[in-house]
Amino acid sequence: MDNEKLGSILPDTLHLKRKNLVIFDLDDTLIHTRMLYNIAYMNAGKALIDAVGTYAPLGSDMIKRVETINAKLQSVMNYSAERFPLSWVLLYREICSEYNLPVYEEAVESIRYEASSFQRGPFEVIDGVNNVVSTLDQRPDVDMMILTAGDFPLQRKKVNEAQLSTYFTEGVNFMIADSTKDAILDALVKRNKDNHPLVGKVIMVGDSLYSDIRPAKKAGAMTIRIPTPGHWAHDDAEVEPDYTISDMTKLLSVLEHIIPTPNEESCVQK
Repeated sequence: MDNEKLGSILPDTLHLKRKNLVIFDLDDTLIHTRMLYNIAYMNAGKALIDAVGTYAPLGSDMIKRVETINAKLQSVMNYSAERFPLSWVLLYREICSEYNLPVYEEAVESIRYEASSFQRGPFEVIDGVNNVVSTLDQRPDVDMMILTAGDFPLQRKKVNEAQLSTYFTEGVNFMIADSTKDAILDALVKRNKDNHPLVGKVIMVGDSLYSDIRPAKKAGAMTIRIPTPGHWAHDDAEVEPDYTISDMTKLLSVLEHIIPTPNEESCVQK
């Protein structure tokens, strides 16, 4: 991608001027998300069983079928928050069609509501996040940024309800990608190299090998992975992060190794 196109990817309001940039993924890096989906899976599955009784697939088969539908919908719905609930509704309709069962609208609404529970939160920061962002916010050589991919209104809601908006403002140091993060990371790394040749560092912190680590390494950024318990199939990628840590409380020590805190004489005023 040429320089003009890379530049147009980033908003003019983006305020990133310091030589080091630490980019955070949002979901399951700064806030708990996976457990909200686990609850949605359980509640939607129960609503489906309530609707079709013994015609419901067994647990693992039910999950496989809904994930297959969800994957097919991604090509047309991308990261829409309605994709997951719709997958459950379509599975209900499929089962009704297979067994010649009537489709009840009240069942459709019940399944949709339960599958949408991940949208309602609560959205809470992961242990150690507040200490990390408050500490980095005081460093004169570091800018912080959230780069997330997802449903725009939902991602904004998460940042606000988790009270991360104290440190992150959309368009200033918070961006939401409508597909993969590749192009934005390419543009951010290029911008940093142009503004701080030889001295600047861009560091991506995330949990997903595919969504976070892969595009960051491809762009030339350093990478720190904080794996989340459990597994999403779409997280897989044949890539090795530069660092892997067990939880957010270990991040500051790793960052200190990569970008040591400048002494007072070398500090640049904000």
